[in-house]
Amino acid sequence: MFRWLVALVAWLVLMTNVCAQTASQYAKAEDGNSAMPDRKTLLRRVWNYPDSILNISSTDGDDGQPKSSEDKAEAASSERYDIEVQRRNVLMYVMPHMTRLAYRRQRHFIGRPLSPVRPFLTPNIYAATLVEDRLLSPFHRGNRHYYRYHIAPADSGRVELFFTPKIRNTQTVAGHATLCAATGQVLSTAFRGEYGLMRFELRLTMGQEGRSSLAPDRCDVDSRIRFLGNRVRVRSIPRDSVIPESQTPSSTEGLQGDSSHQAPIINRHSTFDAVWDAIDDNLLSRIRLDFGNPERHQFTIGPLFNPLYMSFSSSNGVVYKLNTEFRYRTSHYREFYVALKGGYSFRQRRLYFQAPVRYTFNRKHEAYVQASVANGNHITNSTLLDQLKALPQNDTVRFDTMQLDYFRDLALRLTLHYAFSPRLAITAGAVYHRRSAVTKESFHDFGEPAVYHTFAPVVGLTFRPPGTKGLVLQADYEYGMKNVFSSDIEYNRFEADASYTLALPCTRRLTLRVGSGLYASRKHGMYFIDYDHFTRNSLSGGWKDDAVDFKLLDSHWFNASDYYFRLGGIYESPLLLLTHLPLVGRFVERERIYFNSLAVRHLAPYTEIGYTLRNHVFSAGVFAAFSRHGFEDFGLSFGLELFEGW
Repeated sequence: MFRWLVALVAWLVLMTNVCAQTASQYAKAEDGNSAMPDRKTLLRRVWNYPDSILNISSTDGDDGQPKSSEDKAEAASSERYDIEVQRRNVLMYVMPHMTRLAYRRQRHFIGRPLSPVRPFLTPNIYAATLVEDRLLSPFHRGNRHYYRYHIAPADSGRVELFFTPKIRNTQTVAGHATLCAATGQVLSTAFRGEYGLMRFELRLTMGQEGRSSLAPDRCDVDSRIRFLGNRVRVRSIPRDSVIPESQTPSSTEGLQGDSSHQAPIINRHSTFDAVWDAIDDNLLSRIRLDFGNPERHQFTIGPLFNPLYMSFSSSNGVVYKLNTEFRYRTSHYREFYVALKGGYSFRQRRLYFQAPVRYTFNRKHEAYVQASVANGNHITNSTLLDQLKALPQNDTVRFDTMQLDYFRDLALRLTLHYAFSPRLAITAGAVYHRRSAVTKESFHDFGEPAVYHTFAPVVGLTFRPPGTKGLVLQADYEYGMKNVFSSDIEYNRFEADASYTLALPCTRRLTLRVGSGLYASRKHGMYFIDYDHFTRNSLSGGWKDDAVDFKLLDSHWFNASDYYFRLGGIYESPLLLLTHLPLVGRFVERERIYFNSLAVRHLAPYTEIGYTLRNHVFSAGVFAAFSRHGFEDFGLSFGLELFEGW
């Protein structure tokens, strides 16, 4: 009995010690966790961390800005990357910077990253977007509605933050980050996502302290580029890894070039290789050469050929477009620029082109002189047709079958621009038009000239009121002079235009535009109505070049009234309507809603509404038009967005 009593007492003492140790451990854990902030407090510290660092840097005499993207890109481009061509077919030949990977037998390369991967090597995690204008950052306050956040304690005063998107989309990422619990500083992070033709995983190690902590100190990438059966994988090679001698960049095909053009290093084994090298260098890819200081001496020219640079609209049909630029910077303030923009409408069987040549002699004041030659839509002149109909000898002529009101237009423009300050700029110059009738024979039969010339000095003012970054006010006056350079038409043109762009959180944007124009002639003679701010852009460069403009309005209405008044707007958002739909929504990157209203002679009011979307393959839109008589028209637009920015 005594032995059982001793055993019971010993067991009670042992259990008491175990309970005490357990309670002590729980108390220590609770004390440790008490230092860890809750989720909302931690997120506020993350969002406020950049401002706290920049404020401290500015008081220390620093400029308060992180390292430039160029500096970071240079550091990243000096590392080695493993490039593996996993699958390929004939379509790889039309991919910029991929042609040399398409025809070579070798499928494995060591060198610098391909051009599409380079922007992902310098992400800015504290900005609204991680990479340029894409990928909503989970570390930015404005994007908090698009992510779910969870936290877990870690050791040494650190916290693990896990983030997943509420809507699965190519504009969102998923991953985790290690944070300093006291300050909200991101010490390291890893996230994965999909954008364009690429799926990627990024692992970032941030700087230690000060403004360097706002930028990655190291960025490792594992990406896969996919395009219609083609698959290329690009991975970072650790700095301390040893590359076999047979795979060093000097003996294999690495990557070289500057930030805008990365091309494989190819040993000229045959004439076939040299031919494909020339095609890739000079037709499919952007060319950039630096002479000495790259900030002063640059030679840049865009791709001369892109078989996928096409668009479709209800008005113009299928249009193949060409857009190439030549830029040579002689110094920090001076630059020489030449561009050629062209497009061929298969439905209209018409070639459009625009070729400006500009010399900038003071970039600080936006001082430049520019000469340009361009053509456009066939311009109409109903006034001239009315004059022909009024002649007594033409009473029995059927004018409706002769197309006498259509003219081809060739315009030459010389412009001098100078900005006195960021608020006020002036433009002065002259414009010369040569307009020839489409059916010249009919005009000759009537004894009337089939070609008309106009010469007009032009002056314009641009004013940006103080305190309103997105408001731009413009006013133009053009005076058509007779008997100057064979000019035979006299007129006056007045136009005023105002646009306002409001940047909203989460890369959303609201753009409003209002404008008015007036044509007049003191002698009430014949003149061509040709507005500068109210015209159809036949050479639109796709999604980025799209503006508050009319999509379905018949082209003759742009030249049919001696006055106009317009009002319109665009609302753009990365996640708006279709992104909430399953399956389809994950591939929608940007969406826009259009509204435009117009008042001209014999057509008031006229209204258009529309919706467009964009992903990495194409942009598409639907539009509807209404007038005082009810529904007018319905139209579609489609454009290829492949390889944008490559």
